[in-house]
Amino acid sequence: KQLVASGADHHLMLWHLKEEKRALKLEGHKDSVFGVRFAPSGQCLASASRDTTVRFWITNTKYECKVLKAHTAAVRSLDFSPDGQSLATASDDKTVKVWSVQRQRVVCSLAEHANWVRSVRFSADGRLLATCGDDKTLRLWDASSKTCLHCFADLGGALRCAEFHPNGFLVAVGGMDCVVRCYDVRNFKQLQEYTAHEGPVTSLSFHPGGEHLLTGSADSLVRLFDIAKGRLLYTLGTRLKPVNVVSFSDDGSYFATGGQDNQVFLWKTGCDSSDKENGGDVPSSKVSVEVLRELPDLATTRPSKPASDQVNVPSAPSQETTANHKMQQTVDKLTSQLLALSQTVSVLEERLGAAEDRIRELSSASCNPSLPSA
Repeated sequence: KQLVASGADHHLMLWHLKEEKRALKLEGHKDSVFGVRFAPSGQCLASASRDTTVRFWITNTKYECKVLKAHTAAVRSLDFSPDGQSLATASDDKTVKVWSVQRQRVVCSLAEHANWVRSVRFSADGRLLATCGDDKTLRLWDASSKTCLHCFADLGGALRCAEFHPNGFLVAVGGMDCVVRCYDVRNFKQLQEYTAHEGPVTSLSFHPGGEHLLTGSADSLVRLFDIAKGRLLYTLGTRLKPVNVVSFSDDGSYFATGGQDNQVFLWKTGCDSSDKENGGDVPSSKVSVEVLRELPDLATTRPSKPASDQVNVPSAPSQETTANHKMQQTVDKLTSQLLALSQTVSVLEERLGAAEDRIRELSSASCNPSLPSA
C-alpha cells in the first residue's frame, strides 16, 4: 500500500500506491539518508542518516518526527525486530546498537567490527542478527544474549549488504567483490555462491516465498536468481546508473528498485508468497517481471496541497538545491570509481605479496643448496 524511499537530498519520499496520492516529502535530516524501514505494525517508520541520527516518523499522526542521537558517525543501516519492540542500527563508528522502540533508549552496543558497519538485519524469528561491513566480515549474533555466534572472515572485499532468508536458516551477503554468498546459519557452512555482477553488490532481497533472490549492483543491473535451482532467471537494466536498493513487497507480487538516476521503479512479478504457501515450489516458468510503474523523480517531486496528514511541504527546488544535487551525483560517481580502484589495488597487492614470497623462497634455496648424500 505504501512505498518509502530516501536519498542524498536529505529527504524521505512516501507514496500511497493504492490511493494514487502524490508523494509526501518528509523533511528533517541534515544529510544523506542511507536507510529507511517500516515497523512491522506499519504505525511508524525509521530512517538512518549520515547526520548520525535515527528518526522515527509516526504514520498515524501528522508524520511527527522523533530524533535519536544514535551514533558518533554516519548511520548506514537499520532494521526492526519482527515483533517491532527493538530496532538495530549500524554505523561508521564501527558499532551496532540495539534500541528499545518503546523507550527509545539503547539496550546494548555491539563493538566487534573493525571498520564501518554497512548493514544490519534481524532474522524472521527475531533470534539472530546479521551484520557486515568494510572489515570484510559477516557476523551472526544471538539477539537475546547479544553475543557473537560466528564470524565469517575475509570474504573477498568490503561487504555492503546482508539479508536473511524467510525461513531464518540462510543468510546472504554481497559486497565489493561482486559475489553473493549464501550461508547456513545452523552449521556456518557456505551453501551457494553467485558471481552475480560486474560491479559491487549493493542490495539483496529474498522473495517472501523463499524461492528467489533479488540483487542490485553498481553495474546498473538488477538480477533475479532461482536459489532452489541455483540459476539466474532475469537480468534487468536500469538506465546505466548504479542501483542502490532492491526490495520485494510483503506479498512478493511486486518489487521496487532505486538508484543514482534519482528514480524509483515499481515492478510486477508473476508469483507471490501465496503460491509457495499453498502448493510447495513456485515453478520458474511462472515467474515473470514487468515494469508496473515509474515513480516520480526523487529530486524534483513535490507533494500535493497540504492536508491534515501532511507536513513540511516544500517549495520548488532552488538553484542552490539543484547545484548541490548535481555535485552529490558527481561525488557519488567518483566514490564508486574509487571503490573499484581500491579493489583492483588490493588484488594487485596480494599478487605482489605472493611474488615477493616466491622470490624469497628461490633466493633462500640458491643460498642454501642441499648437500649430496654420502
